[in-house]
Amino acid sequence: MNSFLNLPRGDIYNYIQIYPLALSERDVAQALDKSRFDPRLMEIMAEFIRDFWWRLNSMQLNKVLKKSKSPYVIKGITSVILDLCEMKQPDRVKFSQWVYFCTRGIKDPRPQLLYIGVIPFGKSLLLETTEAVPAFLKHQLITKDLPFNKAKPCHLKTSENPSKNRVTEVDLLKFRYCEKIKTAKYIKKLSNKVVCEITGINRVFLSKILNNKLDGISVEYLQEKASRLDLLCGEQVS
Repeated sequence: MNSFLNLPRGDIYNYIQIYPLALSERDVAQALDKSRFDPRLMEIMAEFIRDFWWRLNSMQLNKVLKKSKSPYVIKGITSVILDLCEMKQPDRVKFSQWVYFCTRGIKDPRPQLLYIGVIPFGKSLLLETTEAVPAFLKHQLITKDLPFNKAKPCHLKTSENPSKNRVTEVDLLKFRYCEKIKTAKYIKKLSNKVVCEITGINRVFLSKILNNKLDGISVEYLQEKASRLDLLCGEQVS
């Protein structure tokens, strides 16, 4: 399957901004690697994490991040969000828990510039070092620029308070049932074959569900399949 990350830069930016709910945990890990060579992509990914972190399974994200080239980038981004973005205390607790699980076991690198091949030597390099953003610096990553559009961190978004112009009620329902299926698989450590046998989901649709590609899959279908995992999860889907 061709990744949208192989598209021209402008198309990558548009895809993430127009289809944020379609990004899988693997897509996010690969995009964060790529963003080290592209400050604009880093900006878009930081805002994506701020707005759609709740859409990502923290355990699965942790797993794919550990296989990426620069897994520690997520630590810098989440540190900036925690330090600078406005959020209610209950949301801070939820986000902090999510950060804990998605960054667990990921070590900080040796001190280095956040961006690769972007900052020229000389005065610019000196500014990057002397004016480094503390939230990045605590994870040994050096940059003087905040990774947000116009350097405005804004508010942390949640599933209860999502980006209104980018998420519909149908999207949220799909997310809820999709998350039931994914959580059961990852917590119970079920193989794809077992999940298919329990739920009746075919392999093609299961692959789409696990990768957040839900176009063409109805809410009713996801609700029915998620309900078959109720017994296993020990909770009721309503």
